[in-house]
Amino acid sequence: MSRNTLRTQAVLRTAGVIAIAVVSFAPAAKATAGNTAALPASDLVVDRCTDNNLALPVSSITNLSRGGYEAAFRVGDGSLAVKTVAPIGFDPSSVSDAELQEYGYSSRPATGSEDYDGWVRNNPRITRLTNSALCQSKMMADIQKDTSNWAGHGLQGSSGSIKYVEMNWITPTVYGSGSGGCSGNSAMTAWAGLSTSNYTGLIQAGYNHSPNYYGWYEYLSPTSSAGQILDYDTASYAGAELNTQTWYNDSQGWAYFRNTNLTSGTPGGLHVKALGQSSFWDGTHAEWISAERISSGGLVPLAKHTPVNITSAKWKKLLSGSLYGGYDAQGGSRVNIDMPNENPSGWQSPTSFSSNWVSCGS
Repeated sequence: MSRNTLRTQAVLRTAGVIAIAVVSFAPAAKATAGNTAALPASDLVVDRCTDNNLALPVSSITNLSRGGYEAAFRVGDGSLAVKTVAPIGFDPSSVSDAELQEYGYSSRPATGSEDYDGWVRNNPRITRLTNSALCQSKMMADIQKDTSNWAGHGLQGSSGSIKYVEMNWITPTVYGSGSGGCSGNSAMTAWAGLSTSNYTGLIQAGYNHSPNYYGWYEYLSPTSSAGQILDYDTASYAGAELNTQTWYNDSQGWAYFRNTNLTSGTPGGLHVKALGQSSFWDGTHAEWISAERISSGGLVPLAKHTPVNITSAKWKKLLSGSLYGGYDAQGGSRVNIDMPNENPSGWQSPTSFSSNWVSCGS
């Protein structure tokens, strides 16, 4: 499939030095007004960006082979985020492998295999049109392992041994100020991601659970991030089951992210071609996390919430390979990640655990 020629800049700041990485996309045809399979840029809803988040400008829209479209958005630091939207009726379980890749889906396991039913459940048939423009937030992750703002479990392998991570969990109830929660501004988030050795780079996807419930994607390196990329089409609510997937295709140099509210059936997919393997991914770590968030360089106090019940935490060595439970180190080592305000339980099964709130404050 052809794509619009777009330049992507990733700005990396390390020890006061700024480096610019530029990536080009191949040419593509733009959507035509008469093609109802594609959504014109003018129909993208940009007024859903709340909490002073920035609506990202649309750079291009490209038709996809079975209908639907992909929209390229320019991020504040000059990088590019591409949102892939499949048409109503699109069923990932019945299309070709090439079409799965075109629409930004993970590799489908063989029919009848142990992983197949779970993949079908986490990648449901499309039942509603998604048309929200992406937004950019000042919120971001902290990728230093020894910080006190994240909790959960991780897996450490050898270089290049981990290419895919996914997580299912039940959206917690978050208590705001005046309703039994922390006083003032507070927030929490849950995510699954892939990080580099020494936690100097990270690609991840997840959901913010305060002050609003919505999906996000992020890619960052040592001390730089454009902030979380928000997708309000993937909105959630307390009690909903969520699935998030993050993977890196090292043969393409692309990162892929997919969030789905399995209770409402609302999916969202994003892929990014702005990642240098050495800066953002080296295949050594996977994490399943609940955390505080960072805004404008500082931690936002952890919101009071009910336990985050992670019902499935899995990973892959190969994009087309078998899924392993997070507890299954496969020759690597398991890592427990905790902080003063958020304590993960031990593994309740090879794929599940929970994370419990303790107190307000950062």
